[in-house]
Amino acid sequence: MQRRTLLKLGIGASVVLAVAGTGVALFQPGLQQGHLSAASNDVMRAVARAVLDGVLPADPLLREQALDAHLQRLDAAVAAFPAAARAELSQLLALLSSAPGRHALAGLGEPWAQAGVPDIQQALQSMR
Repeated sequence: MQRRTLLKLGIGASVVLAVAGTGVALFQPGLQQGHLSAASNDVMRAVARAVLDGVLPADPLLREQALDAHLQRLDAAVAAFPAAARAELSQLLALLSSAPGRHALAGLGEPWAQAGVPDIQQALQSMR
């Protein structure tokens, strides 16, 4: 494949992703009134499970309480972001919470809430 063809393909894919992300974000924003929506909460809970794996309590009840506390702090931090940063985060979370965006950006087949920790860790690694 020639370099020019590869560049055209990359630019085309970027445009399609940007249009799709904007469309999804308009219909289903990732943030609602500056706070995480239910779908965004699922994404961030899954990310926290994967990133904090090994640090969270082993007991399921205590683990859920720790995740709830983490998400409350995260939500408060997001609410304090500047408006431009919240808008970009809202678009990203809206895209990641949709099935097509989850597949395209993260390569994750299952919904965030149902995906296993190793799958989420792999998805995060591939997005990195």
